[in-house]
Amino acid sequence: MKLNNEQKLALARLIVLLITLVNSVLAHYGKPIIKTDEAFVYQVISDAILIGSIAWAYWKNNNITKNAAKAQEFKKQLDKGEVEFEGPEVVTEKSEVEVDNTKGGQ
Repeated sequence: MKLNNEQKLALARLIVLLITLVNSVLAHYGKPIIKTDEAFVYQVISDAILIGSIAWAYWKNNNITKNAAKAQEFKKQLDKGEVEFEGPEVVTEKSEVEVDNTKGGQ
């Protein structure tokens, strides 16, 4: 049986979940598989917060330059329909398919 990437990731998550579940149950009875101490727990929490803050900082569009901030503001106005942009046609081939680009498809 060949697994695609999504199935492989789901299987990996299931295996990690089962290992942590078994470890938790065994730790409850005083026989954990994964031995931990206070320093280890602190380091894991600290690393998780660090990774989360890195992801959060770079997930957002950071408009640092003046041009980037202007472009972002223009995009917001365009998305709201406040301005129209008449640029050159990117697609030169004509299509027989009709497309309704109005809001709500009406």
